[in-house]
Amino acid sequence: MVGAALASASLVLPRDNALITASPDTQENQPVPSGTKYLTWHNSRMFAATATDVYYSKVEQPEAFDTSTNLAVNPDDGQPIMGMLSIFGVLLIFKSRSIYGLFGTDPNNWEI
Repeated sequence: MVGAALASASLVLPRDNALITASPDTQENQPVPSGTKYLTWHNSRMFAATATDVYYSKVEQPEAFDTSTNLAVNPDDGQPIMGMLSIFGVLLIFKSRSIYGLFGTDPNNWEI
């Protein structure tokens, strides 16, 4: 009798898209870039630095990087990036003989 009741049961799914979640874009949901030496959480984003570039994640998604976008921190000075520190709303980027600050709240208004 139980088997007959289960066989006649049906699954009803809603007709709207409330249960559908779009899959992440593979370009914008890449892992931390290869060669990353330093990681810092700043303004709700994860920042990753290699010896030459700084990359950033999506807001509140530290695992979601778009490695095609990066911040070049005075690439012609010949100095490698030696570390980063988020303090008082500024991301400090340390090079072997220089310190740079990333000011602003998002990629549209960031200034180094």
